[in-house]
Amino acid sequence: ELFYDASGLPNYTVIKKHLAKEGKVVKEHFMKLISDTTELLKKEDNLLKMAEPVVGDIHGQYYDFLHLLEKAGSPKKINYIFLGDYVDRGMFSVEVVILLFCLKVAHPDNVVLLRGNHECRNMTEHFTFREECITKFDEEVYKAVMEAFDSMPLACVINERYLAVHGGISPELKKLSQISKLDRFYMFGKKPTKKLLDGHNLMSVVRAHQVQIEGYKMHRWDGESSFPYVITLFSAPNYCDYYSNKAAVLILKDGGISIKQYDQSEHPYF
Repeated sequence: ELFYDASGLPNYTVIKKHLAKEGKVVKEHFMKLISDTTELLKKEDNLLKMAEPVVGDIHGQYYDFLHLLEKAGSPKKINYIFLGDYVDRGMFSVEVVILLFCLKVAHPDNVVLLRGNHECRNMTEHFTFREECITKFDEEVYKAVMEAFDSMPLACVINERYLAVHGGISPELKKLSQISKLDRFYMFGKKPTKKLLDGHNLMSVVRAHQVQIEGYKMHRWDGESSFPYVITLFSAPNYCDYYSNKAAVLILKDGGISIKQYDQSEHPYF
């Protein structure tokens, strides 16, 4: 009952202490917080303007994040520009996300959350955030957080003098106005894939790049009985000796397709 204050905003001073004591947040509250944050982020431009201070990578280190807030000051009084990479590697990425989103919803004009390279499905599946999120909540919460990450702005001009971004600039970047024109909601999905396939008389895109628990995934965007627009293959079983995933290869023969799965082979440890 203390998650929201009398005005209906997240009571982040209470929440940060609660999380510091390893307290839990109920899924209903977290989902509403994610939704509220996503709606705020979607309304923001790719390129924002703000005053300092600037915060770098946090990477799930919740207790160090609390120390940072104590040193820098309250977001009631100052602005915060976070440069991304909020999750992965550290053990408390979920707690970092909860508190960051609380700060954003409580002080939307004072807090900027830029997107880092870890705020995406590929990196969070490869590292630790997806597993942490599912362990502490479930897949539905993870997908909702990913939508929030998709909505984050990309850059910020600080005090009309400094350009804040997560990783650097592209050699293609000539004017800041180019950033504003980027579609940060672009995803590798049905519409562009179908256009490519239809335009070249192809049946499917076969790709790798992402760990799959079963070693493969059929992206059947027209229903379970439809032919997959995209087939994702991952052929490294028990990836990094950690993921416990199967591996798979795709067999194309006589106009048909089949999948062969296999498990990890024994190997020496150094």
